[in-house]
Amino acid sequence: MTRLHPMMCMAALVTACGTASSPTDSPTYSLDASAGGDSAITTVTPTPDLASAPTVTPDLSMVAAPDLTLTATPDLSMVAAPDLTLVATPDLLMVPTPDLVAIAPPDLTVIAPPDLATAPAPDLTTAPTCNDGVRNQDESDVDCGGATCAPCGDGSLCGANSDCAGGVCVGGFCAAPSCGDGVLNQDESDIDCGGSLCAPCADGLACLGGSDCASAVCTDGTCQTPTCSDGVRNQDESDVDCGGVTCDACDVGLACSANSDCASGACITNVCQASQ
Repeated sequence: MTRLHPMMCMAALVTACGTASSPTDSPTYSLDASAGGDSAITTVTPTPDLASAPTVTPDLSMVAAPDLTLTATPDLSMVAAPDLTLVATPDLLMVPTPDLVAIAPPDLTVIAPPDLATAPAPDLTTAPTCNDGVRNQDESDVDCGGATCAPCGDGSLCGANSDCAGGVCVGGFCAAPSCGDGVLNQDESDIDCGGSLCAPCADGLACLGGSDCASAVCTDGTCQTPTCSDGVRNQDESDVDCGGVTCDACDVGLACSANSDCASGACITNVCQASQ
């Protein structure tokens, strides 16, 4: 009796049984007789046919949509307000007072004095004048008054009567001259008299002519006391140096205002007539 090799029995079993029920489920066995005198069984793993495999598409219609109505709204009324009473007020009493004693005063010794050597010198080449439009020199007002310039007109500033053309400084301003300002101005021959504007001057006052004097006699620049021999009709004379109550009666042909003014005692039509 011949005894078979175990591998041969396995090969016979494979031959007798055939292939597995599913090529993809079970391996295939083959007999290899090249291994010397003994035969060997080789396992052959089948390759799956992916082209014939069915494709499964998921049914998304079966996926339930999320229920958003179940999302709860937060209850803000339950949120506690912060307790501000617990915030501490700063204690200002604990703030330290600055130590002013410790603040060093500035060192004034390091402040350099101005360099006067570099300061521009004043322009002395242009001397002040009485027509430079500036109140300078000893002027009481711009370009007038003082000892250098001409007197100022009415209404200008003044410090003395001499600063004014009218010779009258009242309250610091040049005033218009008058016959009662106590100043020799206008065309007066003496203070407030004489000239063409004011009354004639009394005896002894200055005059330029007989018209400046009440006596109508101006001798050597002085108004003289009237006489009956001064060659001037003055006093109460009806004619020059005759008539009136002071002088002798007038001769025939001289002026008269009454018979007493005439030596003949006959004054007819203001002329002394010969006696009848």
